[in-house]
Amino acid sequence: MARPDLGKKWNYVVDVIMDGCDAPFTAYAQAAFPAALRAAFSYYCPDPVEMFTGYVRPGTPFKGRRKGSHGRGTRSGDKGNKFWRRFKKIFGFDPNEWVAKRMPFAEDMERREVPGGSRYMWAAYGAIERFNNWMFIYQLTENFFYDWMAGVAATTYCQNQRAAVFLGRTERDAHFALLPETPAVIEEVLKQRKVSFSGGNSLRPQVRKYNVGFSVGKITPWIPNADVSQVQLIIKIDGRPVASQNLEGDGSNQMAFTFETASGLIQFFWAGPFSFWADDVNFNVYGYEDIPETQPMDWCGKLADGVVNWANRT
Repeated sequence: MARPDLGKKWNYVVDVIMDGCDAPFTAYAQAAFPAALRAAFSYYCPDPVEMFTGYVRPGTPFKGRRKGSHGRGTRSGDKGNKFWRRFKKIFGFDPNEWVAKRMPFAEDMERREVPGGSRYMWAAYGAIERFNNWMFIYQLTENFFYDWMAGVAATTYCQNQRAAVFLGRTERDAHFALLPETPAVIEEVLKQRKVSFSGGNSLRPQVRKYNVGFSVGKITPWIPNADVSQVQLIIKIDGRPVASQNLEGDGSNQMAFTFETASGLIQFFWAGPFSFWADDVNFNVYGYEDIPETQPMDWCGKLADGVVNWANRT
């Protein structure tokens, strides 16, 4: 039986819809195809257990109701328009029932008489099966919209629009040689999205993985003829140094350094054996949000994923 998830998946679907991106209609259509294919494969998935159950189930206790894994009752008559009749025929098709009806002696098994106690057992089983069917339909619908919106969020349009971005700048900063390290203060915020920053030299992205970078326009020592290559800008994550960069040349160079790391509190520090000015310092953080993935409900869902992967490669 399907296990309801009334929060996580639907919340993500609503979040993507409400905080939508400027993706074209074709992006939504392309993202819907794999989700619809997985749902269709799971809905019409053959199940040997259901085939055997449909074969041995007697017909008398379920007169007027259809057999099979989907467990819904049939309706008599052909009322309604032609399109609706075709839709009900396609939607009501059950491959397990179709195979069960074509097994040897299937009609004899359906027409056989069963004791009264067994009839109650089969009636209870039918009620449970119909309840399981509605839960199956619910989970199938939930997974379809979840996979669809996750596919939309994974497009380049949404990834760039929903990414965590921080751009900061400092016109002039200073390091004092009396201290081994001094904070590299961010004075001006040029752009900020999904990154927490309350001033100083610390910021925290709201994504799991990201790139961190900086550039330095010029280093001016307070003492003449100092070796600028001993100047460092250090990046710390949760108080632990994870990267540092030495400047080279005469101090007029442009330097940039980028890496990917796990989530945490980012801090920037200056280090050097002498005091200096640092001019035109830029800080940047860029990280994509994690795109959730759902596991296929059955082997047919895995087959649908294989078909989609094959289609993407061709």
